[in-house]
Amino acid sequence: MVLTKDLSEALEGQWQVGMLYAPSSAPATCCCAFWCTPCVTYNQRLELLDITQEKYMCCAGLCNCCCFGSPCDSHFPWLCLEVCCCPSQAIVANRFMLQTRFDRQNDACDNCLMITAVCCDVIATMSSMLGGGEDPDARWIMDVFYASVCACMLTQQAVELEHIKKELETKPYTGAPEHIKNCFGSAAAPAQLVMHSRSENASYGAAVPAGAPVIQGVPVEQR
Repeated sequence: MVLTKDLSEALEGQWQVGMLYAPSSAPATCCCAFWCTPCVTYNQRLELLDITQEKYMCCAGLCNCCCFGSPCDSHFPWLCLEVCCCPSQAIVANRFMLQTRFDRQNDACDNCLMITAVCCDVIATMSSMLGGGEDPDARWIMDVFYASVCACMLTQQAVELEHIKKELETKPYTGAPEHIKNCFGSAAAPAQLVMHSRSENASYGAAVPAGAPVIQGVPVEQR
């Protein structure tokens, strides 16, 4: 999903590594992301939900229609279905969550790679429709390029998540920055307001009192 103008302008933070250089920064992650995209996407979303303590919503709330716009008490089996049936949307949803919760903006190179990948896929599809068929070799090249861009995107996000988790060791997560949260009502899907309300009381990375039970890295409230 291309960020709307208001939300894109609100984002100010920089990624630790650009998408173009992500493979060299974490080659093992990039390899896994290329050959097993659903698995990497699945684990990445679990990390994001763990940190933000938000309930699972289909495509991170971006698919706000019918029953898909409602929070789920459990991510299973819905997240598994999402990453297997709609891998591209799932990857973009992970990126959207990371950008809006932790203030990360795309750079020109990131946007260029993502737009090029989408355009190549559209051109290949239109060519097959208008020409009565498609060249298998051309389709294969397009698919490899698209998969490579997705792998770079997942790798960039994985590197950023590791950096974020280190930061949270000293500064607990308390929700999306105010200047970004103010854009949720207009620039993002309305469901983002529902998702974020879940995380306002979360404090991932906070000190845990001795003897306090812990679930998913967050202290459990004693009752």
